[in-house]
Amino acid sequence: MNIAAVVVTHNRKDILLRTVHALLQQGDALGAIYLTDNASSDGTEAALRETGLLDDGRLHYQRLKDNSGGAGGFAHGLQRAYSKGHDAYWLMDDDACPTPQALQYLLDAASGHLDHAAYGSAAVAWSAEHEGLVLSCSTAVLAHPIPGYPAVIQRHDQLPDVAEVQNLPFLGFLVAHRLVALAGLPDASYFIDCDDIEYGQRLRRCGAALYLVKKSLIHHPLPRAEMIPVLGRRFYHMQKTPQRRYWEVRNRLITARRYYGHRLWTETLPGLAIRLGLAMRHGDQPWAQLRAFLDGLYDGLSAHAGLPPATNLAHAISVDVPQHTGADNAEHHS
Repeated sequence: MNIAAVVVTHNRKDILLRTVHALLQQGDALGAIYLTDNASSDGTEAALRETGLLDDGRLHYQRLKDNSGGAGGFAHGLQRAYSKGHDAYWLMDDDACPTPQALQYLLDAASGHLDHAAYGSAAVAWSAEHEGLVLSCSTAVLAHPIPGYPAVIQRHDQLPDVAEVQNLPFLGFLVAHRLVALAGLPDASYFIDCDDIEYGQRLRRCGAALYLVKKSLIHHPLPRAEMIPVLGRRFYHMQKTPQRRYWEVRNRLITARRYYGHRLWTETLPGLAIRLGLAMRHGDQPWAQLRAFLDGLYDGLSAHAGLPPATNLAHAISVDVPQHTGADNAEHHS
């Protein structure tokens, strides 16, 4: 089986070099790495050349003229890889460093089912608070109850060996060529934030399940986040800049409009409102956070796609993605 990694980077050359070296240790199953550089200005290309990585025939590097965000970078990179006809594609950010057997554990878990499901690595980091490994990007929400396991999992040791989940982050996201043919590319108009959630839901609408594989480990930094109790529930609160808050709100609402039906009103909007309250109470720039929330609310509810003029960023690529209309019965965790 010939797997291609799809990596997106922007101004993090030192972290990127570590990730590329780790990918090159994955064995014969990884045939190529498609690296999309989102207009880095920190000497990324020179660093790759000086370390000899650009001389490795498996690395296919391309620098975009404009920063297209994570979503645009993944759409561009996956488009390039897909055109070469690999069997499957392993998507990850530049700060996702896989252990040497990470890809092989995914392939072992898939075991002939890769054309019918996407499989994700467990992105983990050490947490002093939990005295062990925790999922570093977001909690894992089980798609179906499993006896003996919590419905929402943060600790790595609480994971089943292979668990069907509602969403997978683009941190070791393995998707087959056949499924990309059905679902299309990640939606570049998302720019950053929630593009992986939207893509996972699109795959589910195509009939594919999403599985998280415990043994497939990717080391990823912990964000500025904490679990805060609100009204008897615990909410995962992540510190974000006002710009990132805008993208989170807009993109979550657009995703909910596409897939969640009435859950837009009963789960997504209340969940975003609680996150705003937490950001204003526990975060920086509370009034800027409020303005970003209101801007995202307007654009999300009006389904304003594309990059707003305030970003002053142009699309670096043009990609075709399936049209999304109506709603289905996909489960949602706000």
